[in-house]
Amino acid sequence: MGGKTLPVYVLVDLGDPDRPDVTTSINAFCQTFVQDLRTDPDLADQVRLSIAHFGETLSSCLSNVLVKDAADRTLPAGGPRSYAIAFHMIASWITADRDRLRSSEPDVPVAHPLVLVLTPRPPVPTDEWRSDFARLTKMHPQIVVEPIALYEGHPWSDALRYPLEGRHALTPRESQDPAPAALAAVREYAALPPPSPHPRRTVAPPPPAPDWEGSFTRYRIGEPGAAAAVKPRPDPSEWDRRDTVLDGVYIRDDLDQDRVQLRAASVRGLAHRFAGTVRQDEYAFRRTDDGRHLVLAVADGVSSGRLSHQAAALVCRLGTKLVAASLAVKPPEELDWTAVMLQLSQEIRRIAAGLLQIAEPTHDEVVEQMAATALFGVLELRPPDGGNDLVAHVAAVGDSSAWVLRADGWEPLQAVKNSDGVVATSVTRALPLRSVKAEVTARPVIVGRGEALVLMSDGVGDPMMDGTGPVGRVLAEAWRRPPAPLDFAAQVDFLRKTHDDDRTVVAAWVE
Repeated sequence: MGGKTLPVYVLVDLGDPDRPDVTTSINAFCQTFVQDLRTDPDLADQVRLSIAHFGETLSSCLSNVLVKDAADRTLPAGGPRSYAIAFHMIASWITADRDRLRSSEPDVPVAHPLVLVLTPRPPVPTDEWRSDFARLTKMHPQIVVEPIALYEGHPWSDALRYPLEGRHALTPRESQDPAPAALAAVREYAALPPPSPHPRRTVAPPPPAPDWEGSFTRYRIGEPGAAAAVKPRPDPSEWDRRDTVLDGVYIRDDLDQDRVQLRAASVRGLAHRFAGTVRQDEYAFRRTDDGRHLVLAVADGVSSGRLSHQAAALVCRLGTKLVAASLAVKPPEELDWTAVMLQLSQEIRRIAAGLLQIAEPTHDEVVEQMAATALFGVLELRPPDGGNDLVAHVAAVGDSSAWVLRADGWEPLQAVKNSDGVVATSVTRALPLRSVKAEVTARPVIVGRGEALVLMSDGVGDPMMDGTGPVGRVLAEAWRRPPAPLDFAAQVDFLRKTHDDDRTVVAAWVE
């Protein structure tokens, strides 16, 4: 068995966090399996072991470690499981590990990888894993995949066995004790014919390095759903309305110091792309002429109105101008947000009258066709008391949400939609306001250095929930620092089953 490197990957289905017996069994397997490999004189010096566990993403516990040097690890209890994500990600890991091994030990053959899938039960019915499994075996056609069931009588073991026949096929095993079954699989795998040495270029010189680099993979969080295959269609009545818009800029203060990194993106949702209807979200930002304040806005056109995208554009563009003009004569804490919202409401009614060709439309006639939420943020660009933290002020009408992304996660600045005590309805509060007696107040908040003030439409806010779920965790990690503008837009456009609304986010990181 000598003279080759054996890359072994163990994918661990974390199972149900409410089943401590499953977690105990998984960790007992991992500890026994690693110890068995360490004590085998042939395998200890050849096996490069990776252990990864998956819930809604794939996380590494051991990464391509020579098994004799592998330390014991304890895996956490799991959550929702996605075999699709696991198979999608492991394909790239295998490629990267293979290239590193061949580069570091060019004279040692690298065997085709063995993937052991430790699984207590089949995937959930909505887990569309088969296409990702097929992609894995297509990318690595000589791969060996073997399921290791925690319980006997596993009904779908053959579905995860590859290849089913041929010289690289392993002997099917069923065992209640997975560690011996896994060790036997590794030993049988190690005895397979050694791979052909990796060919070296000895005659022709290596080709010149390309003068470009880059790649793109669509972001998805959990199960993407069937809507991921939508073919986007334009709205034939709105050729000048873009599917996606984005920005990535530095904002300087009145002393010409870089104070904020801004990222903004608005993308048409899958529902509108499928239907060929216009994006109804909008955003805007502007610095005041004196360089003291940054004004941000996000608006979400109410989906039932055919002209709501125009209401959203008006709210953002005119709204940021109105707020900036007010800041020229008074500080942010003295802004009359009610007056701003009422002035925007009046302008929406005026524009709607012309578009609807009704001299004096009623409130209901306007909101039926042209209405939008309004969310504004004002960031003071000069830190108080000469420090690094900035003061922000947030005011809103409707369900677009404001957050601060701090080092320990998301802090919502309004009541979280669908949380306890906040009942979601099909009626969204929006502009134009019905009554001149409406009151809109702003909330001040401190945004520290390295933190971000984030405004978002409900296309992102709804799947965020309270910020502690899968979407909140992924976006918090992705936005610890400002990503490249195109990456930011792609992250806003993440795939997730049942969430197909327009998405808009404006984020301002304090430098």
